[in-house]
Amino acid sequence: MAPHETKYTDDDKFAVLFGASPEPLLTEEVHKLEMKITLKENGSLFSGIKDAQAVLVKKGQELKTFAMPESAVWSKGEGWYESEVFIPTLNGEYNAKVTFSFDGKKYSLQFSEYVNNRAAIQIPAN
Repeated sequence: MAPHETKYTDDDKFAVLFGASPEPLLTEEVHKLEMKITLKENGSLFSGIKDAQAVLVKKGQELKTFAMPESAVWSKGEGWYESEVFIPTLNGEYNAKVTFSFDGKKYSLQFSEYVNNRAAIQIPAN
């Protein structure tokens, strides 16, 4: 998976940092999706978005829709949104469609991710 990537909403209100944790994304390992939302004008963390989700797509097929609730304060806290954990089984490129809403406006952003084959970096190799 590519490192976390930042994109801006069409209205330039929010900066959205999105990626997987831990990095890099590997097959047969436990990961979660996470995003940090900040106000573009001053970089402050932004709490209170609604209906945040990420849809993972591979080769045009939707694999799973993840709810992305705001992270607990003891974890990362306000402005951070996280999915449940998952284990990717296929390496290669994935697309993630991230959507959320705030104050009645819906937002949508696209991110590309790459899952590496765990066996390629194992020592000793299988």
